[in-house]
Amino acid sequence: MLFTENHLAFFLGDAEDVTYCVAVQPPRFMTTSADGCIRLYNTTTKEREWRKSFGDGINCASTDPSGLLLVIGFTTGSWSVLDLSSQDTVFEQNESTQPITAIQFAPNGVHLFVASKDLSATIYRMDSPQRFQRIARIGALSSFAISPDWDVDSQYIRANSTVGHIYHCGFKNV
Repeated sequence: MLFTENHLAFFLGDAEDVTYCVAVQPPRFMTTSADGCIRLYNTTTKEREWRKSFGDGINCASTDPSGLLLVIGFTTGSWSVLDLSSQDTVFEQNESTQPITAIQFAPNGVHLFVASKDLSATIYRMDSPQRFQRIARIGALSSFAISPDWDVDSQYIRANSTVGHIYHCGFKNV
């Protein structure tokens, strides 16, 4: 069992708004919500380490494989990169006028998938936590993408849609 009875009660009692997503980087995990807050919990100490408010609702989040960065997709169509050690925003991007629906780091920690309700997705290469370069844009999706999943080699990504479609994209040496 992941949570003891006391830990579960603490977690449930801490939700100020609907929890949209959970990003896991053992022994820590982050929750985000419509109230624009991120909360970082530690499963070892069974405590909330910190809480940060962004003001805008958060739809999705993903940690990089090193556990140092958290990328956050907002309802405003922008996304940001947060340094988890300092809690500072180190990068911001206005992606769309529509909400970000999915965001996911690749296992290599270099590529990032970002999808929005404008029926498109973008793949970025992270040159540094402060610099992301667009390397591919996928447009004309029949429905917006959710639940992205990279392969272990970070060469292919798959995402579901809200109407049951499955999208696949592959690229090499980018």
